[in-house]
Amino acid sequence: MLPRIEQLAAQVSPLRNWPVHPGEMAKRMTDLRRELGKLVPKFSPATLPPADHYHLFGGKFKVKNLIANRTYTAIYLATDEQTGESIAIKRALVREEIHFVLRESKILKRLSHPNIIRYLGTDNDSLMMELLTGVPLTHLGNFNREDLLLVLMYEATEGLRAMHQNQLVHRDIKIDHLFVSEEGEIKFLDFGLARDLSADSDIEGNFFGTSQYAAPEVIRRGQRQAGPEADFFSFGLVLFCGLTGRYPLARKIKIDKSLSDFVSFPAWGPVLNTESLGMLPLRFRPILTGLLERNPKRWLSDHDEFQRMILKALFN
Repeated sequence: MLPRIEQLAAQVSPLRNWPVHPGEMAKRMTDLRRELGKLVPKFSPATLPPADHYHLFGGKFKVKNLIANRTYTAIYLATDEQTGESIAIKRALVREEIHFVLRESKILKRLSHPNIIRYLGTDNDSLMMELLTGVPLTHLGNFNREDLLLVLMYEATEGLRAMHQNQLVHRDIKIDHLFVSEEGEIKFLDFGLARDLSADSDIEGNFFGTSQYAAPEVIRRGQRQAGPEADFFSFGLVLFCGLTGRYPLARKIKIDKSLSDFVSFPAWGPVLNTESLGMLPLRFRPILTGLLERNPKRWLSDHDEFQRMILKALFN
């Protein structure tokens, strides 16, 4: 059963009068997740190019194939020489990136949750993680099935809850950093920019991350504004893009003199203008209005409240 459905249903008076019993809600959402899994392309190592080296990581993991080659990191498929288990290894390709790989290792080591990629170990400039079979959320294209997207968002909120309860903020939530497995389960990836709220951070003062998915106050005032509320704002942009294939933001402001890119944000008022709201299905409008609030003092940051809004949209 998906977590917290019965508890949340009992907490909210509108839910008590719904014709759908909480147990039926959980069953329906589980069925939808299985249905989603059928849409995810199956993973086949045979389609991956061979790795350019076969270094033995952690004394026992042998690299076999290249999963992804990025600007600063590479992701490899590796095999445990003793057990035959397959894992993923992220390796820094440049010296400057080692810090972020090791930072991600430190963050993931503190997290153990089904909606967050699982940490397996660290070896010098590399991070060892569970091998995920599925696709990033962006590869599924625009969602024609609103109910499937709602189930994904409900589960992803559990991942957010685990981070925030551990005093961690992701700071780089975007559609590429959410992964959908072959079982229809969603997982958060890429914690190299995550902030530990319980300790000082060496990258808090400047803007880091992806400007198109960042909250306005984070861009304007730097990462010291990146609390749990900023994660929810980025999450809202992911949801909007998943529904429409577009960004909802209207005006363009320069982020920084040193940056060539621009990001659209209204100077005041709600982020969602009339045109943006008109692009959304009716049942998503209260959710997105709550997530994409321009005033940081009114940003949605209550995990239970967000999940109640999702249940209401799905079953009302």
